[in-house]
Amino acid sequence: MVRGEAARGRWRGWQVALLSVGLLFLLEQVIFRGPIVRLDHAVRGWAHRKPLPVIGPVAQVVADLAYPPFVLFLMLVVVAVVSARRHSWRPLTGGVITAVILTVVVLAAKHLVGRTGPEGFGALAWPSGHTTTAVVVCGVVAGLVPGKRRHLAAVVAVLLPILVGVAMVLRNYHWASDVLAGWLLGPLVLVLAQAATKRLLELRGVRRAEARRSEQGRVAARPQR
Repeated sequence: MVRGEAARGRWRGWQVALLSVGLLFLLEQVIFRGPIVRLDHAVRGWAHRKPLPVIGPVAQVVADLAYPPFVLFLMLVVVAVVSARRHSWRPLTGGVITAVILTVVVLAAKHLVGRTGPEGFGALAWPSGHTTTAVVVCGVVAGLVPGKRRHLAAVVAVLLPILVGVAMVLRNYHWASDVLAGWLLGPLVLVLAQAATKRLLELRGVRRAEARRSEQGRVAARPQR
């Protein structure tokens, strides 16, 4: 079991390293207008050259349903229900911490980079908040699915953020590299939130243990009658 945990820890470390390198590469390309920016324009031109009539409305529905505040609210409802059913604060605690970290990280990145989106849309395009939120929320919900259904949930958790990202590009809300940044940033937020949740619950457990020992000491110190 110890070896298994160590192997998972090393694998997670490699995942975080690769995602971080990819995200930093995208950031460098966006800031210094590297080849990725030219690729963004090429993808945008291809996506809007001859779109099928049904693609636009479908992409708009997907974009509307993936509105970050709405999706985060649904996630918090789900984790609250799971916490109630499992009689455990862990899912709700993790969900709240994840929502806070996601919001802070995405908004900070948007304001720090200040990238202008495609024509007609604002200057807070990088990374795509819709895409990042879809990755994070799908990851949280998939992690709550028990047993054999978890594999199916994992597949859905991969496909839905891809669908959201494509919809954001098709609707001209984001450049392709904004979406790619969301796909990379989302897993990093999940790892950070999981670590923060674990640490918080460990501290809470330590404090409870100390309180129990203190109470037991006071009881033992009482004079016997």
